[in-house]
Amino acid sequence: MIARLVASLRLLAEWVIVPASSIIPMLVDPDDDIVLACAALGKADFIVTYDPHFDLLGGRYGDVKIVKALPFLWQVRGDQPPSTPDAPT
Repeated sequence: MIARLVASLRLLAEWVIVPASSIIPMLVDPDDDIVLACAALGKADFIVTYDPHFDLLGGRYGDVKIVKALPFLWQVRGDQPPSTPDAPT
């Protein structure tokens, strides 16, 4: 099942070559900077992550929106988070 998923992703993915000169140090973790460069060069709409280093960018890097996974999923599905007993009504 995993092999089929990876094969599907390879077919659907848009491959982006990121030249080293395109990587601008922006975040605390240098490994995250290539993600920003790849998203910008690939004209991504979103970076979906829970990595707290991306929080420093305030939810946006150029035209790329930076969001957390569950709110992104709710937006894509068009639903709301499950209600909890402590949630305000």
